[in-house]
Amino acid sequence: MKRPEFARGGCAPDGETLALLVRPLCRSNFETALSLVNEALDGRMESPGDETYQLLVRTMSKEQYVYEAYDLIVSMEVGKGFPTDDVTYHLLIAEFCRRKELSHAHVLLHDFMDRGRIPSVLSFNAVLELLCNKGDRDAAEKSWNLFQSMKRMSVAPNTVTYSILLQALSNGNRVDQAMILLDEMLRSGCMPGSITGSALVSALARADRVTDALDLVLRMHREFHTRVEFQATSNTVYGFLRLKPMKTCVSALKKLQEVNFTPDLAMYDVVIEMLCERDMIKAAMLYFSDLNRRSVPDVKSYEPLVLAFCRNGKLPVAYKLFRHMIVRGCDPSLTIYKALITSFCRGDKLDDACKLLEFMFNKDVYPDEELYRTVLEGLERTGNGQAFDVLKNALKESADGSPGEVMFKAVFKLRGCVRPAKDSKVKKARSPGKKQPVAPAGGGARMENETEAAEVVDVVSGPPPDDTPVKVVRFPMRFSDSDPESTSGDESD
Repeated sequence: MKRPEFARGGCAPDGETLALLVRPLCRSNFETALSLVNEALDGRMESPGDETYQLLVRTMSKEQYVYEAYDLIVSMEVGKGFPTDDVTYHLLIAEFCRRKELSHAHVLLHDFMDRGRIPSVLSFNAVLELLCNKGDRDAAEKSWNLFQSMKRMSVAPNTVTYSILLQALSNGNRVDQAMILLDEMLRSGCMPGSITGSALVSALARADRVTDALDLVLRMHREFHTRVEFQATSNTVYGFLRLKPMKTCVSALKKLQEVNFTPDLAMYDVVIEMLCERDMIKAAMLYFSDLNRRSVPDVKSYEPLVLAFCRNGKLPVAYKLFRHMIVRGCDPSLTIYKALITSFCRGDKLDDACKLLEFMFNKDVYPDEELYRTVLEGLERTGNGQAFDVLKNALKESADGSPGEVMFKAVFKLRGCVRPAKDSKVKKARSPGKKQPVAPAGGGARMENETEAAEVVDVVSGPPPDDTPVKVVRFPMRFSDSDPESTSGDESD
């Protein structure tokens, strides 16, 4: 559309005519409309009125010509004295914030306040959000100062305002200030959302105020019917594990589970490991049972339990766990093999130890020097001289036990050379017609009785989830006759 040439008629349009012409041009061709308005501002035509100016500024803001719109506002106010209305100011501030031009938005907001005008809560929220998202060191302080200016001007904060500021204070680790603001927010009738509550819970956990973090998680669920994000709740649990006694941690985790918090596999593994380190094996087995029902445990779930049972002289239960993990398709680690074979050797069950060593080689897991030394000591102690010589000579020929043909032949030959130990303490302790458990593996705290161990086995051998395939595996061996957990060679749990 060409710009009309009014000069040909020898006259210029009045303000009302110009307004009628400019308004539709704002929607279809605002460049022409801007040219006409500039002529009016230069005094070559009558002014089309402040409403037309505002309409043009808004159109330019929406069309992302925000800098030109800002220049037009300055020309209107300085040149003609036309005041800019609140809606137009907000559109400009919002567009500057959308472009992440914090300095322009901040200046425009303060310019609006310096003129004795009161910005809307939407304008404050737009600047506050951009200020917090910038991630500056002083973002929390600047946001707090702007919030105080907002209150001095009697602009009532809304839920968005409180949420933005709470996140800024939480990210800035100003936890005490954030908790005060949360109380103010609740008194004003606003409720925190999931993102806001999660940010505050994480900040409390970072500040080692894990009890306050737990209380806030529970309060968010029970009072506000809002669920805190998983990561924030996890940070709280890990804080408890790092700072509090284990019984307190278990109690906190139980409270979280009551509000439908489900730990992930990594958290289950950490909890199980820490319980086993403190010999709280029964509690560890309960968490393992819960994990076994919900998902498929990994090697980090099994390893601390196997080590704990071996350490406490419960080799049958440890081996039951070993069988269970193979059925679930989880490959045992070298640490698990070492714990079981060492326990067999200490209990003078070298036949079982050699069978497990053979199975270990079949799984492409190879012993280290320490484990070879343990097996050699056991063979020598039980009088298995032939097996001792076979293994010792193989170690010399194969460069200290590196995997190869020599070591494979020696390991698979061991089982035929090993015989039951003479003067076995386990055999002497056996009552006629009654099977006895294996000897304790290196001492340590024991369970109260064999019934407790049997209960633990029942927990482990519970049914896996419906979607978990269970495969039949050939196990390396069965326990010797002195073992109450004897199993057949081909079996699945």
